[in-house]
Amino acid sequence: MNLATFRTRVRNAVKDLDASAYVWTNDEVDHAIDRALVEYSACGGRVANKLFSGDGSERTFDVSAETGFLYALAVEHPTGLEPESWVKFVDRSGVVRTDEVPASGTNNVRVYYARNYLSGDSTWVVPEGDLGGLESGAAGYLLASGAAYYGGRIAPSIHTAAGLRIQSQELLGEFRLWLYAVRARTLEVGVRPVWDPDDEV
Repeated sequence: MNLATFRTRVRNAVKDLDASAYVWTNDEVDHAIDRALVEYSACGGRVANKLFSGDGSERTFDVSAETGFLYALAVEHPTGLEPESWVKFVDRSGVVRTDEVPASGTNNVRVYYARNYLSGDSTWVVPEGDLGGLESGAAGYLLASGAAYYGGRIAPSIHTAAGLRIQSQELLGEFRLWLYAVRARTLEVGVRPVWDPDDEV
């Protein structure tokens, strides 16, 4: 999946199918997709991690400057154990402070964090099962943005601004209910993640 393919899915969802006379420009569709991605990322961001080397005295590790950083998910120390060893931590805007001081070692502290999904990525890593919910959100935002402006330019069944608003509200309602489920499965916890680190992308 990539942006161009997903854009086609969103156009299909709002029945904007005439390539010779699209109602919405690509930029408008992409903006709606980005809005949905921002909300989706906040509820269940892409899992990433960064390794640190403990020095036996420092217990603060900074991941705030990592691309698309949203919030810390878990701290593993030491790394490489089966099962993994999780350390309690506090996240202050990407500066993670562990309850205990990690021992000295090379790459023996791993901080897992959630990061944004970006529509401009050449290849999307949004899980296949989440694309339908994301499509509802993007389509809902697209209809909402065009409710007043595009009133008479779309299919007869939704040709009024009021019709666009109603459809938008229905889609965004579905989207928000779906986001509750996403949030529930990726709860931010301070001890260990509710996801399996092996699922990382």
